[in-house]
Amino acid sequence: MTSNRRQFLRVSGLVATGALAGCSGQDQGGQSGTTATRSTATETAPTTGTETETETTEGEEGDGEQTAYTWMDATWDSYWYSLYNMSANISMSANGVLFPHNEKQQAAFENRFPKMLQAANRKRPPIENANLNMAAFTDADPRFTQQPAFGFGSGEKRPNASTLAWTEYSGVISPSSLAWTHLKGVTWAKNFQNHADILPSTLAPLFRAEVLATLAQLGITASLIAGGPESNGALTKGDSLELVSEFNPKRGEVVDETTRPNHHSAMLWFLSDMTSLTTGGWFGYEQPQPLIPPEKIRMLTDGMAETTMNAFSPSAIVEMGSTRDLGQMLGAIGWYGTHAGSSKLRSQAAEYANALASEVEANLAGSGRIEKGAKNQAATQAVVGQGLLWASQIDGVDHRSMAEGVLGYMA
Repeated sequence: MTSNRRQFLRVSGLVATGALAGCSGQDQGGQSGTTATRSTATETAPTTGTETETETTEGEEGDGEQTAYTWMDATWDSYWYSLYNMSANISMSANGVLFPHNEKQQAAFENRFPKMLQAANRKRPPIENANLNMAAFTDADPRFTQQPAFGFGSGEKRPNASTLAWTEYSGVISPSSLAWTHLKGVTWAKNFQNHADILPSTLAPLFRAEVLATLAQLGITASLIAGGPESNGALTKGDSLELVSEFNPKRGEVVDETTRPNHHSAMLWFLSDMTSLTTGGWFGYEQPQPLIPPEKIRMLTDGMAETTMNAFSPSAIVEMGSTRDLGQMLGAIGWYGTHAGSSKLRSQAAEYANALASEVEANLAGSGRIEKGAKNQAATQAVVGQGLLWASQIDGVDHRSMAEGVLGYMA
């Protein structure tokens, strides 16, 4: 008899996990918090609502039947876990600086969210009392503070986010925690729109897309444009786009002013995806209206790219961290290079990508193994292989054969 675990995952996901990405707001009095949620690949819903299950008979060690774990099983599991992790961090956990967090933002919230519901043809958000995260904290304890109310058996059937807050937060934001969280959100904003016609209406996919795009723009404003004690962007140094490593919003002060390549590559990757969102006619960004004009997003993205490429030579990236960080930078530059604002910047991105790949090659041992990697060798191989493939999307860059060897080493 086959297990119904995955069937339960899908059904509960539609009722609860899916609903967790929906949002409505409440004034949290300036509470801040987030865990960095990383997403470097486009996530798409499975194209079918059914699974392919293959029953296999156990060998000499057993006499019963066992269901094989197939590619489609993994697809469904990764889809729902990704959705849950994204929505938990962005709209439930309270692990970050929340929107709205002052009177001015409360007024903006009360003006914008009814228009968002109207544009998405919704009467109400699919979650009550959401904790809308503008800037995620670097660390948190994901245990709930009380018994969570997911809405099962109630007339509302909506999760109540006021019962879903996490226990402890670092209270500190970094460029990586903010950028990875909203990169995940932007990816899902696209996903919700792309699959709005096949997702259940109760998930309110277009409204979710609006919420995620809105929070991403608020995060950019706070971190790069007007946040912080000097109102120049809480994570920037002076008038430049050079980034600090950690900022405490409650105290209004920089905790770590060191400029690190991983924070820049994370922010560049996120901004590049925002450029994609602003130029692709995406519903979530255009409805009810953009908070940041497309040209300003473009300017910030190009500026972050130039700052990053000028600040970190490939060898310096390895010296400050490991060869794994070369892969992350390759991925960021690869995505940026396909969205650069001018031919000059595209050429500069291609040149930088090739230099990064040369540094990877200089640290290759036999069979595609990468030296000077992170503690987890598999992570080093995977991230570098992915980065080489992303960068190979830029004209004038082709390191697919190197990526094949790097990824092949894991096999």
